[in-house]
Amino acid sequence: MYAYIVATTLAAIFFFFKLRNKKFILQLLGVLILSALANLALKEAFNRARPTIDHLVVVETLSYPSGHAMSAMAFYGFLTYLVFQIKMSRLLRTFLTLVFISLIFLIGLSRIYLGVHFPSDVIGGFAAGLIWIAFCIILFNIIDLLRQKKMRKNQAEEEENLETG
Repeated sequence: MYAYIVATTLAAIFFFFKLRNKKFILQLLGVLILSALANLALKEAFNRARPTIDHLVVVETLSYPSGHAMSAMAFYGFLTYLVFQIKMSRLLRTFLTLVFISLIFLIGLSRIYLGVHFPSDVIGGFAAGLIWIAFCIILFNIIDLLRQKKMRKNQAEEEENLETG
C-alpha cells in the first residue's frame, strides 16, 4: 500500500510539473483505485480460501485473485502504457518498461513465495489486471475522442456564427 502511495506521488509530481498533464494523474489514480475495488468484488465472487501452509506474513482476506498481482499489473502496466504516450528516448522507454514488467513479475512471485497465494491466484490477478488496463485504455480513448468531437463541433458552430453574425 505504501509503495503505491510513494510511486503514485512520484508519478503525479512528474506528470504535473514536468509534463503539465493532470489527465495522466487522474487516469492513474482511477486505474489503481477502481482495480482495487474490482479485486474485492472478484474475491467475494470466487470466495477461495488461501493456502493452508504456514504463511510468512499474516493475511486474512480471500485468495483468488491475488490483489497484489492485480494491483501490480494494473498500476505498473498502466504506467508502461503511459510511457509509450510520452516523448522520450528509446533507451529510457525500454529501461522503464523493463523495470515495470520486472516489478509486476516480482510482486506476483513474492505472493507465492510468502505462501499466501496459489500460483493460479497470481495468474488470475495478472489476467484481471491486464483486462482492467485494456478496459481503462479503451474507455480513456473513447472519452478523448468524444471530447475532440465536441471541440470540433463547437469550433464549427463558432465559425458559422462569425460568418453569419
